[in-house]
Amino acid sequence: MLGSLVLITLIGWVVLWSFYKFRYDARPPGLQLNPPLAEYVKGLEPHEAWPISTMTRVRALPESYLYGMADIKLTANYYTSYVLGAEFQIRSVPYIEARLQSIASTTQ
Repeated sequence: MLGSLVLITLIGWVVLWSFYKFRYDARPPGLQLNPPLAEYVKGLEPHEAWPISTMTRVRALPESYLYGMADIKLTANYYTSYVLGAEFQIRSVPYIEARLQSIASTTQ
């Protein structure tokens, strides 16, 4: 079972890299992102920035993919979300779970 999970993860990783033509840099040679990924990640909290910074150092994923992950997290931190008519900050995961469970229990 663990071997299957590792194999599926490896295949997904190779497919992801193939979409980016096995190129790490987000821009063609001679061009840079503005702001650079290292600077953009500074807007995240340390526990949120650490995984992205680590994957950047080891080049585990393409730079544009990591930039997108950082952008999604930054957006989620600063905008209000709406789920099923309720307004809340995206960070309140227990609220989401409780809300979904209450709705699921009323539909059964």
